[in-house]
Amino acid sequence: MTRFLRYGLIAAAFSAALFVIACGGESATPVPATKPPAATATTVAAATAAPTATAPAAIKGPSGTIVGVIGGLGVGTPSGWPTDCLWCASIVMVGGQDALFLYDYDSKGVPGPQGWLAESWTTAPDLTYTDIKIHKGVMFQGGYGELTSEDIVYTYQAGMPSYTKEARHDTLPNPALKAVDAIDKYTVRFTWNAYNGLTLFEFADQGEGIGIFSKAAIDKNGVEWARTNVIGSGPYQITEWTAQKIIDMKAVPTHWRHVANVDRIKLLEIPEDSTRRAMLESGEADMGELPLKDWKSVISKGFAKSNAGITNGIEIIMGGQYWAKTDSKGDPLDTTGSNGAQRKIDTSKPWIGNPYGQGCNSDDLLMNAKPTGPVCPSMENPRLLRWAMSEDIDREGITASLAHGEGGPLYVRINPTDPIAKANPGRWDVKYDPAAAKAKLKQAYPNGLTAAIPWWVGPSGLEVEVSEAVAAQWLTDLGIKTEFDKRVYTAQRPNMVDRTSLWLQTRNCCSPGTRVFPEEWIYSSAVPTGYNHAQELPFATKIYNEKIKEQDLKKIEALTVQFQDHHWFWMIDIGVTGPPATTLYNAKKMEWKQRPYTAWRLGGMRNNLDFIKLK
Repeated sequence: MTRFLRYGLIAAAFSAALFVIACGGESATPVPATKPPAATATTVAAATAAPTATAPAAIKGPSGTIVGVIGGLGVGTPSGWPTDCLWCASIVMVGGQDALFLYDYDSKGVPGPQGWLAESWTTAPDLTYTDIKIHKGVMFQGGYGELTSEDIVYTYQAGMPSYTKEARHDTLPNPALKAVDAIDKYTVRFTWNAYNGLTLFEFADQGEGIGIFSKAAIDKNGVEWARTNVIGSGPYQITEWTAQKIIDMKAVPTHWRHVANVDRIKLLEIPEDSTRRAMLESGEADMGELPLKDWKSVISKGFAKSNAGITNGIEIIMGGQYWAKTDSKGDPLDTTGSNGAQRKIDTSKPWIGNPYGQGCNSDDLLMNAKPTGPVCPSMENPRLLRWAMSEDIDREGITASLAHGEGGPLYVRINPTDPIAKANPGRWDVKYDPAAAKAKLKQAYPNGLTAAIPWWVGPSGLEVEVSEAVAAQWLTDLGIKTEFDKRVYTAQRPNMVDRTSLWLQTRNCCSPGTRVFPEEWIYSSAVPTGYNHAQELPFATKIYNEKIKEQDLKKIEALTVQFQDHHWFWMIDIGVTGPPATTLYNAKKMEWKQRPYTAWRLGGMRNNLDFIKLK
């Protein structure tokens, strides 16, 4: 138990799901799993403040309006059709839909997953399936009837390419999940490709979350209607969702779990930092996302930081590393994305390696944490360039000046505060050494680089400031020219899902305590579609497939270390700095206790909106 507690994962909740009928207060039945996690809780608590579905909470009724302002990633792109839904998780985050599981504090104040729509669940002794019993009496918004197992099966199958070829759901598919079937009206069976003590965490909302759609609503009105009308069973109904503009929501007057306190919530996309600050200070907005430099001043005027937050690490992703020959189905990586690009190795881009070039031992390069033999030029030269770019970043200086001393340097895709990083101090550090960087660049490309490197950085915020500082340093020290793409993330998102972002990207990453999760799928063809860094790494697939079957946390940690070694050696994602991120809200007007989370979206205004109280 204590090892899971280290990570804030709290496996008492879902490790117990390996061998327990959960949330029903029944005794656990041990499973002969190989080296199960130490946490062997006998029961799992029901969701915090979750009355039975047939007895909605009795309150006076929702009242008032709250306005939130969002920069960075913005409000996303609307869709109420699970097959083509690039921002589905946002519907769960704002309370438009309910998911099967949520992430919350238990009675002792420790965060962990709990039942949401799931009233109880039991996993087969051989770990081949989990049966989930949902609450009765959960009603869809708009008069579309009761949420049943049919809606859950419809949602998951519509979002999984194994069922629906054209599926582009932002959170599905999950490689651990093989099939979803209805057992009866209120029971769903999840059949697993692989299952371990962390599997069900991926179906909770500590990261993103998978909300349930109404099959009846979409059957009745059609797909085109569904694209612009979002129906769920959450405490808020989305009345307007316009890309790059607004999510407007109205409280549902009766709700099975919790009737919202605030009647209306509007989340506005405001790209300009100064405009968001002015709206907060003038009272035009009540909560918002602000750059670190504004925190102290705004807090002095009566604003407070929400209790939830993450380390919003900033990394530079080196897209286009298509090192796998085939996807998870064995098909060639020749998918054409919405931008017309294909998932093929493009050696005209100097940062992209080719493991199949002359003299390459691709098995040694791709299937080991670090190569055991020499590295061929078509992989070594791009690697040296990426290392030169990494060594020519003054992380300490950037953290002190641009992040105002908040947080600390990042080197690869793991936060130094992560327990795995703490157990391996300095293992993945990168020394700031412009001279060494120049030498590596000269070795790899004696004549330097002539063409500007394309780089998506977003429209504004700390990510842009950091990118500009790094680009200036690269130009001065290495003669590397860059060309910024400052479109909003909504415009970039389809390329992430298509896996065709053949450029550099500045993204947020690396919240502490998450690397033990099997996150390698975002670098892998283990998942045939969905969000990806335009990097298809056979070693990531290997580690992922081993992680999702492993029961022993020590072995999962060891696999994590192997992948971090692989990442560090090839330097395909360059960490820069890791400042904190949280939402600021008007403490004079409202009270708000958020649930914990690990993924940044909607400016941190992403959960428990129905629990906001006006003073």
